[in-house]
Amino acid sequence: MEMQVVMSVSGVVFSAVAMIINKDFPAIKREVEQIYELGENKYYLVLAGVAITWQVTCLGFLGLICCSSALFAGVVTVMLLPVGEIMPVLLLDEQFTSAKGIATALRFWGFLS
Repeated sequence: MEMQVVMSVSGVVFSAVAMIINKDFPAIKREVEQIYELGENKYYLVLAGVAITWQVTCLGFLGLICCSSALFAGVVTVMLLPVGEIMPVLLLDEQFTSAKGIATALRFWGFLS
């Protein structure tokens, strides 16, 4: 747990310093105003939600590795890969292209073999 916190804080500090050096913080405001159509509050909620989700996922996989094995954690990771392709299609009305279909089929095939 402590290692996860140290890695996360280090990543945040490194990214923030890089964004300050490149003057990227104003680009976030431009992205909110010009690209993201759902509003400023929802944009920041999505950013926070994604960050929290990734932290919980990483912590869960660390727990899975500690309580079972790294091999089982790898199997679970491979099982979740097709979910990452299918869920945006179901929840966000994204197009399911032939490339996504082939990638999903190959992932299922790799998992089954």
